[in-house]
Parts: sequence; structure tokens; C-alpha cells
Amino acid sequence: MANGTPIFDFDESVLTAVIGHMNTDHRHDSLAIVRALGATPEATAASVATLTADGVSFDAETPDGTRRILVPWAEVPASRVDIRHELVRMTEESSTSPN
Repeated sequence: MANGTPIFDFDESVLTAVIGHMNTDHRHDSLAIVRALGATPEATAASVATLTADGVSFDAETPDGTRRILVPWAEVPASRVDIRHELVRMTEESSTSPN
């Protein structure tokens, strides 16, 4: 950590692989996350757009058009395994959310 800022330093190939995996194999999880944790219950579809130190940004399809929704990390991932753990946490949390 530099100056209290968490390090989020991943090679573009790692980010591309994670985003591709989520958008190919876990679209329903992305939609659940956006609806519950992204406070967008009206979303009809969602895909991962970016992963940054701030969290996961999803492109959510809503009746009003596409919206970019940021869902923050509980803890900024420091490894690829940490990214997986955070995405699993988000998925599990979204399944228990009242939204």
C-alpha cells in the first residue's frame, strides 16, 4: 500500500480473462449482483465492463437503457484468487439481499 491506497495492479490479460469468464459463464450472477448490490432491481441483463481498485463496473440493461453500475469491493483484491473470492462474496451476498 502506498499512501494508504490499496494496490490493484493486474496485467491486462488477467483482467480480460476474468471479465471474459464472468461474461461467458456467470451472466446470471452479474445480473443478481447488479440488482441487489448495485441497487438496480429493474435490470434485465448485466455484463462486467471493468475491474478497478474501486470495484466491479457492470453494464446493466434497464428499461431506460444501458447504465454503468459500480459495485465496490469489500476488500481490494491483491491477487487473482482474491478477485475470485470477492466475486463469489458478491454473488452470495446478492442471493441473500432483500432487493
